Formats: sequence, structure tokens, C-alpha cells
Amino acid sequence: MMVSPEIYMSFLQDKNYEELIKERDSLIDEIKGYEKISDDFIDMNPSREILYKYNHLYLSKVCELLSEKFTETGFSNRQESFMGEEWVHILKEYLIENNLFEIWTNDNLQRRKMGKKFTLSDHIKGLIYSLLSNQRPWKSIVANMDKIENIFYDFDVDKIKTENPERFIDEIRKIKCGNRNINQQMKSLAQNIAIMEEIERDYGSMDDFVTSAPAYEIVKKISDNKSKYKINRVGEALAWEYLRNVGIDGMKPDVHLCRFFAGDRMGSGSNIPATIHEVYETVLKLSKDTGISMSEIDSLVWNFCSSVYGEVCTSNPRCEICPIKKYCNKYS
Repeated sequence: MMVSPEIYMSFLQDKNYEELIKERDSLIDEIKGYEKISDDFIDMNPSREILYKYNHLYLSKVCELLSEKFTETGFSNRQESFMGEEWVHILKEYLIENNLFEIWTNDNLQRRKMGKKFTLSDHIKGLIYSLLSNQRPWKSIVANMDKIENIFYDFDVDKIKTENPERFIDEIRKIKCGNRNINQQMKSLAQNIAIMEEIERDYGSMDDFVTSAPAYEIVKKISDNKSKYKINRVGEALAWEYLRNVGIDGMKPDVHLCRFFAGDRMGSGSNIPATIHEVYETVLKLSKDTGISMSEIDSLVWNFCSSVYGEVCTSNPRCEICPIKKYCNKYS
């Protein structure tokens, strides 16, 4: 149910300048989403047209409040907050200018935000892409997505369950999208689908399951060997990747992020590399402070570090070309 702009305004009265900025940016993202995506809004209630109209009305109210709160003190606080995490914005500009910024999951985050319910097929798709991303460059996966979708029958659950896993292994290797665990991953697919079907019996749907608790709790449920819902061949990093693939905001604490946020680089802790918990807490705080999603921060760092992409903050960092080195612990 939509509320009137006046009631919406009353919800905003106690928000500070920083919170209003995030609210404004969120509304703009939603408006862009309605303009960009069409197929997922056919059965929405309220309709996309109503949501689009009301978001513009809400946006005007947010801008009114921002104008009122734009005092010298408020702006000073805003600048101070921005400067504290300025490197995130500098990093994004650097990657965009050098055509290095790619984020595949943004559309899924936006779709979920707009009310899309992800089907079991969508969840299988998200799982398969997370498995394929394991310990290998992502660029060739992106380049072969059409072929991958054909190989997996457009993620038809019944066809995947009954197919000989050797076919998947052979076809994925033919397009050079395999990894060192591809055999075990493909041989576990049918069993993993059975686990997801059990989850659906318990929760109603996979979507109800992944939204039933904070993301980090879902990660533990599907990656912990002691869990009833442990998904085969999925650890914490791939669990985060899977959740992002179905529109749940988060980050994949892989080797790049753990190295980047280490105590001797951009982290605030002392561990080298950073622990998964440290990476999660750091990215979560950055997301809250900047209004940028955890997934996007993850993607920024990953693209900055990964081979075939930025290749700057690698195991042998190229500090001489790093645009954010003045923020790095190596130079503090």
C-alpha cells in the first residue's frame, strides 16, 4: 500500500542530513530500476506506473527536506563523512574511467528491491554461477553466459536433476569455464537441488528461506558442515556469492578482498590477510557510511585487484599506479 507524500514526509522528519542523502539516492535507484526493467513488473500490485509516480513525489519531498537541512553545520558533517571514505569514490571513478568496472549482480539486487520473487530455477542459476566462479577469472564466465545457460537448459530444474553430470563437465570444459573442482561441483548438482527442495518444503520457497534471517546467518546455514541445509561444495565465500546472485546484498570474502582489507593495506585490523569476519564488518560499515551497496563495494575492490581487470592491488601490488595509495596502511 502506498502512503501519501505528506505521510511519507512525516516519516522523514527525524532523519539527519546523511540519512536523507541515502534515502534520496535509494529513491533515484528505484526510479531508474522502473525505467530499465520491464518484464518483472507485469503482475505487480501496486503497478509499476503507480510506484514510479509515487517515487517521484517522494523524491520531491526528500529534496525539500534536504534543502531545509542544508546548513553550514550539516554540510560540514557531510564533507567530513565523505572524506573518511573518500577512497571508495576515487576507486570507482578510476575503474569507470579505465573501463574496468563490471558488476553483474546489480540488476538482481534492483529486481529484488522492486519486489521480484526469485524462483527455484533462479536460485539454481545463482548457485551454478557461484560454483563456476570458484578460484578462476570471472571474465570468461561473463563472455560465455549464453552458452552456459544453454548447457544448463536455461536452468530447468527437472532437466538438470536428470542429466548425466559428465555432460555438464564436458560442455563447461569445452568453453574453458571449468575450475579445479568442476567434477565434484557438477556431480553434486542433483543432490544440491534435492537440498533446496527440502528447504522449500520447510520454508515454502528458497526465497522465503534466504530472506528469513540476516544474510550472514543464511551463509552459515548453507556453508556449515553441521547444518541441515549445507550445500555441497559451498563454503562461506561461495555462499555469499550465491546470495548476491539472487539479489541479497553482501560480499564475497575471497582472496582479493581478504588481501585488500588486510592490516598492512586498507584494513583497520592487524590480520594479514584479513579474516572473513573482518572483511564483512569492514564492507558493512563502508556500505552504511557511503550508501553504496555491499555488493558494489565488493565489485569495486574485486575489479581493482583481479587478474584481467585492474590488477593493481595484487599479491605483488603495483603501488606506483594506485589511485588510492595515500589511504593505504603501507603509506601511513
